[in-house]
Formats: sequence, structure tokens, C-alpha cells
Amino acid sequence: MFARKRPPVQLVESVTEDASPTIAGDVPSLKAVSTRYAELTALQTSLRQSAAHLQSEIAEANPECRARIEVDLAEIDRKQHEVTAQLRRESAEASAAVCRLVAPHYRELVARLAAALIEVHRANSAYTDFAEKLDRRSVKWARLKPAFPHFLGSPKDKNSHLAVFLKQLVADGFLERRDLPKEFGGKA
Repeated sequence: MFARKRPPVQLVESVTEDASPTIAGDVPSLKAVSTRYAELTALQTSLRQSAAHLQSEIAEANPECRARIEVDLAEIDRKQHEVTAQLRRESAEASAAVCRLVAPHYRELVARLAAALIEVHRANSAYTDFAEKLDRRSVKWARLKPAFPHFLGSPKDKNSHLAVFLKQLVADGFLERRDLPKEFGGKA
């Protein structure tokens, strides 16, 4: 049973609600996209239940039965290791299938995040410019309750956390270099 070559991951023909991501960002389960993964998880559960049942019987069994139970437990243990190894492989393949299904929505979310962060950068830059104007005019403006977003870093720092993050989005293909703020090497 376990020695045969495993079939490739098959996408479920009748896609359930669980397997079709929506604009709301639903993520299908591995079982929903891979019948083989679903079969293996069911087999794993069955093996665990069988082992638990035999474990409960071993204490009350006579020596001859106990020996047979121990042989059966060893066989179940061997099968569990095989199933676990197969599940690892199937999990990777099913995960790849899920990623293909959700990629458009994921890219949309990253694009929205990038746009929002660029807008945050612009607001930070405008705020910093205004604060610097107040300072240049020697205005004592503490009563305005300065609200520097230090966690963003300086809007002029090409190596701030925000700049590095946005540049990584460019490197990963989520953002065009021209869309980076000028301070970070873009044209926006």
C-alpha cells in the first residue's frame, strides 16, 4: 500500500467554498485543494486511533496477545512514519496550489499596503518639513504637542526601516522603482 508511487497533487474537481478564495481574502485549506493530502490526513487519524485502541488493550492482554499487539503497534508506527513523510511532501505541493489560487488577492493586498505606506511617507515628509520651518523661525512650538513618528525614521533617510521595506517590495516585484518616493530613489 505504501510502496506504490504517489500520484501528483490533484486539484479537487468540484471546488468547495473552502477552495475558492474571495475578494475578502478567504484561504482554501490544503485538504480542499489536494485530495491526496485529505486522504493522507484521514489515514494518519485512523492510524493514531488504531494505535490508541491497541495501547488501551495491551495492559489487560495475556502475554501471547500482548506480543501480537506489540507487533501490530510496531507496524502502525512504521506506517505513521511513512504517512508523515508523505504528508510533508503533499503539504508542500498543496501549499503551492493554494499560493497559486490566492496570489492575485495577495498581490492586491501588498499593493494596497505599499500605496498606504507611501502616503504615510508623504504625510511624514510634509509634517517634518513643517516642523523644520517652525524651528527655522525659532518658534517655540512645544504647546502644539509635537507628534514625530520616529518609528518611520527620517523621511530623508534612504536606509530607514520604511525605505528598506519599500525597496524590498521593488526587489520582489510588488512595486515599480519609479513609484518609490524621491528620497528613496524613486520618482514619486
